[in-house]
Amino acid sequence: SEYRCVETKSMWALRLYIFTHEEVAPHVEILDSGAEACGIGGVGGNKGGVAGALSIHRTTMCFINAHLAAHQAMVRRRNRDATDVLRGLRSLASSKQPGTKHLDPSSCFHHTFFFGDLNYRIEAPVSTVLRCIEEQKGGWERLHALDQLRFERESGRVLTGFQETMPQFAPTFKRLRGGGDADDGGGGGGIGEFGGDQ
Repeated sequence: SEYRCVETKSMWALRLYIFTHEEVAPHVEILDSGAEACGIGGVGGNKGGVAGALSIHRTTMCFINAHLAAHQAMVRRRNRDATDVLRGLRSLASSKQPGTKHLDPSSCFHHTFFFGDLNYRIEAPVSTVLRCIEEQKGGWERLHALDQLRFERESGRVLTGFQETMPQFAPTFKRLRGGGDADDGGGGGGIGEFGGDQ
């Protein structure tokens, strides 16, 4: 195999596996790993994040896999979950990086990647989302403009300083029991999200 797993971290169903190419592996130093729960009662591991930090040729990186609150209207809760994950991981790798004990991972590493089942939705009716998905030109860009995460990040309410690339895949949906296209916000499903539950 050309790739080797250099670090793993898990908390309940959340998993993080960090792989590196065989040629790079001798230059990888694992700095730390950690987990922060913010689910049931603020301590349940059904929501939260797992992280791994490493250094390659003195360039530090942190990878955070997060699972944030679900449901269309829970934007503020998702923002709080993301903030709690970053805050809870403040001491990550602090023993190997003096002076970083009170800084969240977005400030302590050269590169921090925050990803996972973030559960941010698209603020549009299901019919609009489905129509935009079908459009050959510009549909996904219009949907991305309606993405809750994009709006919250650009408004400075969450993940400040992070950059996001344009998704190269259609939004995902939860299916209704017994058929149907998607739950349009009244129940547990989402109108659509880039990179969420399927």
